[in-house]
Parts: sequence; structure tokens; C-alpha cells
Amino acid sequence: MSLEEKVRAVIYYRHPTRGILFCIATRAAGGMKGEKECLGGGIKSGEKPTAACERELIEETGFEPQLIQRHLRHHSMRISTLRNTEVQWSIYVFLLEADTAFFRAVESFDTPTEEVSALCWMPYTESSYLTPYQTISIYPLLKEWNQELKTYLPQ
Repeated sequence: MSLEEKVRAVIYYRHPTRGILFCIATRAAGGMKGEKECLGGGIKSGEKPTAACERELIEETGFEPQLIQRHLRHHSMRISTLRNTEVQWSIYVFLLEADTAFFRAVESFDTPTEEVSALCWMPYTESSYLTPYQTISIYPLLKEWNQELKTYLPQ
């Protein structure tokens, strides 16, 4: 069984009227073309998960590194493991809170990258965007984070 390490960035925004929204990417190429999922990708040999997450976000969004770095926090990292018959994934999941500038950058995303054709915000309750492995590895973390985040939202 081989081991693959991946990073995912769960980017959320606490909208004053729409609750908690998550940033979702639509894939532009390859076997994932047209599918929606959380931003992220593989970790290169010798690369730290935080650095990989930062690199992937910049590659996939085309956003300025400063915008990404302002939101990426190492203490938010959680690890999820998923095994199947051939591969074991170690998935480092980062929770990033978007500020207004990041929210607007996603809303005005109009220059597709090689990997991502579109970005959008979706309500937390819309879980159908996750790929099968994300449903198993990331969705439980999303549910846990959502409960934590709800306590901070105005009623």
C-alpha cells in the first residue's frame, strides 16, 4: 500500500445574512474536470503541509501570496487518514477564515487557472459538492467546525 499526502484548505466566510459559507473550486482539467471540491492538492517531497497548502492555494486561485498568507494559520491544521485497498492518504486540512477582501476576491474570480475554472461560495448545508474521499475524510471535520463556528455567529 502506498502513502500519499495531500492538503485541503477549507475556506469559510461568516456572512451576516447567509450564515457560514465555504469556498468551493470547480476543477478545470484532468479526471476531475467540472467537479467541485475544496481547494488543495499534493504535498511535494520534503515540503511541509503549511507550505504545500499555501502553494496550492496560490496555484489554484492566482491570488496574491499576501492574501493567502494572511489567512493560512498552522494551528488550524487537522489530520485525517483514509485507506483503501491500494492507497493510504494522509490529508492535512486547514481551516481558513476569509475576511471581506478574500470574500470579494472569490466573488470576482474571473481568470481561470490551469487547475480551477471557477470559485464560488456555498452554504455549509450544501455537502453534495464533495468528492467521495472528501465525504469520508473532510466532511466530519466540516460538521465539527460548523458547530464551533455557529456559536460565534450573531443570532
